[in-house]
Amino acid sequence: MRSNSFFGRVLTDVARSGPASSPVRRLTTDTRTARSASRLLMAIGRTTPAFTPGSYHVLDSDLKASWQLEAGTSIPQAATEAGNTEDLIEFGSWIPSERRRRASYSRALVVALAAFAISAIVASGLIVKAALHPGTATYPAGAVSASASPKAPKASPSALMKALIVTNNSADAKGLLPPSSCQQQGSDKVTCTNPALGISGVVFQTYPSLNALYNAYVAELTSLNSGKFKENFNDCQSQVTHGEVAWNHLFQHPKIYTVNQMVAGKVADSKAAGRVFCNYTQGNEYMVWTQNDGHLLGVVAGPVNSDVWNWWLPIHQNIGLSNSSASSSPGAATSKASRSTRCWSPP
Repeated sequence: MRSNSFFGRVLTDVARSGPASSPVRRLTTDTRTARSASRLLMAIGRTTPAFTPGSYHVLDSDLKASWQLEAGTSIPQAATEAGNTEDLIEFGSWIPSERRRRASYSRALVVALAAFAISAIVASGLIVKAALHPGTATYPAGAVSASASPKAPKASPSALMKALIVTNNSADAKGLLPPSSCQQQGSDKVTCTNPALGISGVVFQTYPSLNALYNAYVAELTSLNSGKFKENFNDCQSQVTHGEVAWNHLFQHPKIYTVNQMVAGKVADSKAAGRVFCNYTQGNEYMVWTQNDGHLLGVVAGPVNSDVWNWWLPIHQNIGLSNSSASSSPGAATSKASRSTRCWSPP
């Protein structure tokens, strides 16, 4: 221990109180004797009334334990060199040592940091799992996840789609327009792709009035006839690929009625139920036709003229639509007339 500690000062005072003629020498004794002396002096210090914290008698902070004097142990003689008050008198090893206490603190700090790191990692894992699988942990196995959205209800068939289904089941046109080849687009349009052999595609669309219907018809005809409109010429037959005429349910193609007359509603259905235009262009035979009942416009195309004619003939005679069903649907506005009805690319 240090000479300026409580025990060091006591031993120094004892040494100085001896005869001046006696030589001063450093304490040399074995460890067992030094430990016994240290215990005795500690007991004296504890019972001394003058000992108060904060005075120079305060016990060295490195000594934390006390011992009792072993029976039969003698106190060694001690002396110090004259005039030297900073001598260090050792009574065995420090208990506990500063190095061991620092090592203990280091181990405790490492353990605390490790525990904190593990807790942080576990908490982060739980947060990530909750973010990736929201709400699923609260449901039993096999239950539907709360995040699953219900499927949108399937749209009910429009009046146009229902009429085409009936056409496909008719005696003359059976199987020529299967519903599986058709897609409903709103309440006023149906597109069919490859419905029958030799048919690339067909589009059906209804309009709110005869005026809107024939505006769309003229626009489609013009786009397929080099930008020109011409009516009542030639015919559309299996051996005729280019013409424009009226048609009726008597399988006649009269050329005495004009488009304007039909728009005005001055022609009876028995005389002219609609009009038809045909032309072979861009590698396909196109047929564009109108049906006054239901305000229907149809466009069909295929690579072979006879295939297109043979498909169109039974189809156009078996589409049952009324004007009331066409006017009740949103239909296409007059502005749609300038837009082509076709929605497939010719092969």
